[in-house]
Amino acid sequence: MRKSNKPRAVRLTIIFLCILLCISVGIGMYLRTKPDADSGKNITQIAEQLSLDTEYVKIDCMGGIVKIDIVTPGLDTCTMRVAIYDLKTDKILSQTELKEGAWVTGLTHDGFYAAEHNKKILYVYDKSGKLKHAKNFSETEMWSPVCGLSEDEKYFIYTLPRTNEVYACNLQTDEVKKIGSNVALREQLGFYNGILYAAGMDNDIVAVDVSNFSVRTEVSDSRLNSFNPYYGIGTTEYSFIAADKRGIKYVPINSVDELVVGIGKDGFATSVSNQNGETLNIYNLDEKSLTHADINDAVESVCFTDDGRLLVLAGDAMEKKHKLYLCNPKKLNKDPLTVNSADIPERKKPQITVPETGRAEQAKIIENVPVLSQFPEFPTGCESVSAVMVLKFLGEDISAAKFIDEYLPKNAEFYWKWTKRYGPSPYEFFIGNPGTSASYGCMAPVIEKALCDYFGGSDRVRNTTGTELSQLCKEYIDNNIPVIVWATINMLETVPKNSWYLSDGKRFTWPGNEHCMVLTGYDSESYYFNDPYAGKVVKYEKETVEQRYSELGKQSIAVLK
Repeated sequence: MRKSNKPRAVRLTIIFLCILLCISVGIGMYLRTKPDADSGKNITQIAEQLSLDTEYVKIDCMGGIVKIDIVTPGLDTCTMRVAIYDLKTDKILSQTELKEGAWVTGLTHDGFYAAEHNKKILYVYDKSGKLKHAKNFSETEMWSPVCGLSEDEKYFIYTLPRTNEVYACNLQTDEVKKIGSNVALREQLGFYNGILYAAGMDNDIVAVDVSNFSVRTEVSDSRLNSFNPYYGIGTTEYSFIAADKRGIKYVPINSVDELVVGIGKDGFATSVSNQNGETLNIYNLDEKSLTHADINDAVESVCFTDDGRLLVLAGDAMEKKHKLYLCNPKKLNKDPLTVNSADIPERKKPQITVPETGRAEQAKIIENVPVLSQFPEFPTGCESVSAVMVLKFLGEDISAAKFIDEYLPKNAEFYWKWTKRYGPSPYEFFIGNPGTSASYGCMAPVIEKALCDYFGGSDRVRNTTGTELSQLCKEYIDNNIPVIVWATINMLETVPKNSWYLSDGKRFTWPGNEHCMVLTGYDSESYYFNDPYAGKVVKYEKETVEQRYSELGKQSIAVLK
């Protein structure tokens, strides 16, 4: 008698369903735990239950507690909601509304404080938002915004703007003591270990110490422009400057449009735009490491937590939308970081492969056009070096250094405005300095202006932008007039790189691999160039050159004899 297959079928069905269930659970767990694709690798959006739909948000951190100031600014005052968030439990502990006033807030070990410096009133709250006590300083003059409460809530420091005097009030005894005169402070940096740190008017970090009632300068350097209690950060043409009590460290700048967005105990963070948002660069000076994280929002500020993570505030102030992310740099890939003791640029000649330059029999070549290399002095100076090659061919006695120093319009002023990165136009300025590899370059109108300034007029300078290469050869090369031409390095494809907003509100994206050379000849198949990047004469197939020339907007300049 034949056995029934029903029990076996039932068992197989049950096994199949169990497998499906396991797969479903696994997929579900992955979807719940995978990194937010919009936030970047190892970055998690936090405090999502908070409404951050306002013009201005400020974050601060002490221990595992985060203070989030959600501000609606007025002319000289603001209204504010102060949220206290616990990183460990991922919970909002309190939200406290502050009515219109001139507020300064800060964290303590037990909660936070809010000082109204116009009305001279100090409010102290616990983490749950309960008001612990308030003190009215009505008998004093109006404070400046540089004021703060110590972490143990014992001393309140305030400064008087008219006299630049600094006072410490013991809140337990109400004793007030003047501890400094003629102390010009412009920004409160926070109370740490019993010391109120502030940025001074002389680009310095000032420490107001209540342990011995003294005021001292910790760090001072005219090049500094960003501060926290540990470091002052600034820039030169070649490097970031990181100055603390131990001295000054120099970190080579990777890109001239990097902007400092946060400073911690061990280093600092910068952001730079990319095609999908921004790249956050984390410089650890003690470990000499650099880590990167991509965020699909405009980075507004970064706060370093005590456990080595980063709080990242990002969003769009114009649209009044902000997000808060938590980033763990320890889980990101690290690159070695160069930290120098002096501001010395590293200049290397790049290793590139250039085509053979054997001349075809029927080639039309302009003879005796000098060949100059942009390396090592001017790693991004191809436009200026090309212009000088043409000038020297015409008998002008000028060096690339003099042309760059005296005639080339340069600008490296990048800045934030409503969380948008603004910078100069490459059609008006060279972006950066040709002597640094962190710079970008410029377009034809900038070299046109420099040449016109050199000649004292525009009679000999022709901006031939828009002219086809074949026509340039017919009108200029055939008449022994070399032409400055914009194309790409080694005829590589242009790739969209960093972007920023121009003063007219338009967004500009830099064309990666942009390059400038001197067109000196042609044959039936190729164009010939004096290439400052290669430091020699090169030739490229016509179709490729015409494509790259077109990608750069068909920019060219001729200088008449």
